[in-house]
Amino acid sequence: MADVIVADNLTKSYGTRRGVVELTFAVAPGEVFGYLGPNGAGKTTTIRTLLDLLRPTSGRATVLGLDSHHDSVRIRGRVGYLPGEFSLYDRIADEDPFPYSDRLHEDFLAQFRDEDVRRALLTLPEAYRVPLVLLYAEGMTYRELAEVLACPVGTVMSRLHRGRKRLERELWECARQRGLVRTWTSRIE
Repeated sequence: MADVIVADNLTKSYGTRRGVVELTFAVAPGEVFGYLGPNGAGKTTTIRTLLDLLRPTSGRATVLGLDSHHDSVRIRGRVGYLPGEFSLYDRIADEDPFPYSDRLHEDFLAQFRDEDVRRALLTLPEAYRVPLVLLYAEGMTYRELAEVLACPVGTVMSRLHRGRKRLERELWECARQRGLVRTWTSRIE
């Protein structure tokens, strides 16, 4: 069976600075592949280039036997990408590409009182409640988080951490059961 990921002399430059330089590697089906390196080593740039979220300056790559540039839509339909940072809107500089999305979301939520939302969340098992809180917790106090999680204030962070880890394990198990390659990146400090 063909390699699941192939990078062939992949290079990505940012002006005079190079993010990735002539990177070549392959990942076989079922192989556990850890992609480690210090900050600025090019881990995120490599992943984004493999998914055609960034275009390489030179070289080529394939994912699941598909060309990462020409078949990027098909690849993204079969591969999940969960970046370590969820700050899309913080990075949009001048113009919001989705100018109405926040307004529609706010209009919908305005129909409900905070108490209604909390009561609905409390009907969910903790395994579902924690990921929702992780997504929407920005600006909430520890006391509000404790109410939504139905736990003492002092245990909020450990509950969120355990819930995040449980969600990650379930995602990896789902990927393993489907025969997908398990890859991740991490900083070395």
